[in-house]
Amino acid sequence: DNGPKADDDAIAASTWATAVKNAGVFKIGSVQTSPLFSLLNEKDGKTRGFDAGIAQLLSNYILGENKVEITQVTSDTRESVLQNGQVDAVFATYTITDERKKSWDFSTPYRTDHVGILIKKKSGMTKMADLDGKIIGVSQGSTTKDLVLQMLKDQNVDATPEFKEFPDYPSIKSALDAGNIDAFAMDRSTLKGYTTDDCELLQPDVEFGAQDYGVAT
Repeated sequence: DNGPKADDDAIAASTWATAVKNAGVFKIGSVQTSPLFSLLNEKDGKTRGFDAGIAQLLSNYILGENKVEITQVTSDTRESVLQNGQVDAVFATYTITDERKKSWDFSTPYRTDHVGILIKKKSGMTKMADLDGKIIGVSQGSTTKDLVLQMLKDQNVDATPEFKEFPDYPSIKSALDAGNIDAFAMDRSTLKGYTTDDCELLQPDVEFGAQDYGVAT
């Protein structure tokens, strides 16, 4: 089942939906490298995952068919593709914040997540205080760095880590595997896609940095 279809009145009530309908294609900013949210299968050319599925349902609702055209974005370029009209919407684990609401319209949240810190099991780290002097990899343009620092403050943890920004999630995981960074901080559901037998979350009982994901237009 490809989900419900909008009637003509529903489309006509929205200038945004009307523009998408007239274009005959639903252009979105997304990623194709996130295992659980939007991952391209090179064998069949299809993109699957939670974000990808919602985008396809919305395409079916407006256009009556799955005609999603993806522009690859990073956390740092999600806004620019919206600003220049290159895409109709962004589906990219995009956290709703008051600051971002000043520039974009957001859907109601479709998922709430929390931030986690992925480390190598052999790192010897067992608690947040062990992050002192360590290098944490984060995504450029994300809210992660500030949320980690706020958590350390809220938990009264005496640790001052360094942060290194990367353009995408695979780059951070590669840096962790290569030993160029000590930890990978990101939303936990995204980290699950990068969790291997030799990695684990640092002190997972410390739940922090609630993230509400929304579709931005």
